[in-house]
Amino acid sequence: MQDYTIDRALHLLSQNPTPVLAWLFALPLATLLLGPLFKKASPRSAALFATVPTHLAVLQGVSLLLVLAYSTLILRKSLLALNVVVYYLPLVSSAATLAFSSKAASFDEQPGFNRLWDLSAMAGVAFALLFILDRMNFFAGVAVIVPFTALAGVFVGLNALFGRISRRGESAGGDPRP
Repeated sequence: MQDYTIDRALHLLSQNPTPVLAWLFALPLATLLLGPLFKKASPRSAALFATVPTHLAVLQGVSLLLVLAYSTLILRKSLLALNVVVYYLPLVSSAATLAFSSKAASFDEQPGFNRLWDLSAMAGVAFALLFILDRMNFFAGVAVIVPFTALAGVFVGLNALFGRISRRGESAGGDPRP
């Protein structure tokens, strides 16, 4: 039985690009075609509709940016050798979806959009920390020296810190919605 790693999953996606391409074209196309219909019905329905493709696009984009950074910085793959359908088209699809959903309803009107920025910032900081620790060869000796429970405690502590920073930003004049 083969191990199922991120690299293997990306390889399988590059071998079967049809479902990936269908998704990458369906999300922005649906947003482009349905956004004006919801906007014509009412601004509130347009904001609620635009929330779904916006969240999907941001999650897709952030995930692919992290995978792209991991592939190039940690695995040291060349940007020119990466599969266009798997690595680059999802970012273009996310950008197009965000552009089309912002025409249906502004991001300020979309519920939960401020939390997407928090997620993006947390993912970026976490990746930067992991990258710095990897370059310092921290993980080479961690498996022997530090037990898993201690690493889990550090992870929980960092999540609590990110949550506290996020709540402080909201109370200091961030998004007033609940």
